[in-house]
Amino acid sequence: MAQWDTTSATGTTIGELSPYPHPAMRLSATGAVLDSDDHALTLDGVSGYASVEGPVVDESGSFTVSARVKPAGQQLATKPIGYRAQVAGQRSGGQSSWALWILKRTDDIYQWQFTRTATDSLGKVTHETVVTPAADLAELDTWVDVTGVFDAQAPFEAIDPEDPSQTREGLGTLRLYVGSFFMESSSSPGFDAVQQGAGELAAGRGAQGGTTGHYLPGSLRQLRIWTGAMDRNQIGHQVLDPTVDDATTLSQ
Repeated sequence: MAQWDTTSATGTTIGELSPYPHPAMRLSATGAVLDSDDHALTLDGVSGYASVEGPVVDESGSFTVSARVKPAGQQLATKPIGYRAQVAGQRSGGQSSWALWILKRTDDIYQWQFTRTATDSLGKVTHETVVTPAADLAELDTWVDVTGVFDAQAPFEAIDPEDPSQTREGLGTLRLYVGSFFMESSSSPGFDAVQQGAGELAAGRGAQGGTTGHYLPGSLRQLRIWTGAMDRNQIGHQVLDPTVDDATTLSQ
């Protein structure tokens, strides 16, 4: 659906590289710098980000989003415990409708997250699903491919909030992968609300609780979005660096 790669970008914009690129889909950097030595977008964790006018993703069906990112450990260490930095996400009012995050759990523990959030007409959050790995810890200061999948064809039974004794069919489920590894969630990955973000698609900052911020300190090389829900095998072959031995990676 869309692909942005900083390795050949210049100036303050990152061209869209899908088979049928659209000029309006260029990511524009604000307060972020394209580093020609590292071939990456450098994000200062204070005000730097890149964005494109949305919506980019059709959230009524399945989609896959992947980012190649290197979180900056020294800068994250200065953030308070509980700080949530957005790698990439699509906005809906004062919330990120879906997003990939890195969460500072404690001074020494960081975790990747993939979320979907639904709001009402007044912007109040009505439902949020957070996929947080049960055990995996996020690595800092190294390049990582983080992939979020929303599978609208994977049903689940959700508890009816008006009658907890009853269940109803949910909308779909979320999955999170780090590299080619599926991250088992510590909570239910089901999402039982219809939501379509219509705001910007941003890398390096996000929105939560009506506040825009959540700046990511680190570097970003690639952001890619597909229509449809990828499985582990597809992620191994289409997301990971082509120099990686897929057969070896997928057997681990």
